[in-house]
Amino acid sequence: MRQPLILRWPSQIAAGKRDAESVVQAVDLLPTLAHIAGAPKPAGIDGIDIAAAWRGKPITSRPDLYSHIARPGAESAFGPLYAIRSGPWKLLMNADGGGAELYNIDEDPGETRGRKGDSPAVYKRLSGKLTHWIASLPPSGPGVGR
Repeated sequence: MRQPLILRWPSQIAAGKRDAESVVQAVDLLPTLAHIAGAPKPAGIDGIDIAAAWRGKPITSRPDLYSHIARPGAESAFGPLYAIRSGPWKLLMNADGGGAELYNIDEDPGETRGRKGDSPAVYKRLSGKLTHWIASLPPSGPGVGR
């Protein structure tokens, strides 16, 4: 999370502008490109149309974002394998609920101050959502993920 996206689209995207407000993910690219091309959003995919953000109107509200690092040995290299981003909150945890880390990204973009202890209601809500999402994923291959 918090990876840069650099775009160039003359006459559509103003040069030299930076949007630090919008929260987007790679899953948003297909719905956005489909919209720009005049095609319907493909059925059964996640993601939202973020073309407005590209044109200078930040995305201020969006559905929760989920992610998973699916690589053998990733837990020891990266920490918790699953994440949810919900508004300003980011929760990381493993499939068994262990290793949970909660951060308020707006207040602490460097993720230096864990908030699990002082925000138990947020932790409970997000861990429930993330646990449900993890359970909905297809089974992983040997040694990968859950």
